[in-house]
Amino acid sequence: MNFLAHYLYGEMGLVSHQIVHVDRQNHTVTFSPYEKETAFTRFCDGILWTTNELLENQKQAVLEMLKSGPSTSISELAAYISKENFLKPFSIPPVTHLYSIELQRGEIVLQEALKL
Repeated sequence: MNFLAHYLYGEMGLVSHQIVHVDRQNHTVTFSPYEKETAFTRFCDGILWTTNELLENQKQAVLEMLKSGPSTSISELAAYISKENFLKPFSIPPVTHLYSIELQRGEIVLQEALKL
């Protein structure tokens, strides 16, 4: 299963133009540079975020921190996330979830894309 988004936030911080490869059977998540369209790739219009179990108990607090940043464009939101770096503790392996951070009608939304 492959995912692509404008940005990816994971253990290495914020990067752009990466494909996320998820093997649910082996519970592995790997990344590779986006070079061309890949069959069966799901596009998320926002920021893909690999998370650990720590997020599950603090999801509402994290969403409030995300909402305190800019909500006019994905690139502004990505710059805010990169600068503030408050998502880092939730991205330390083992990765258990893949979330998308999206803007929907000017509102920041956190949606689970996949549970490992």
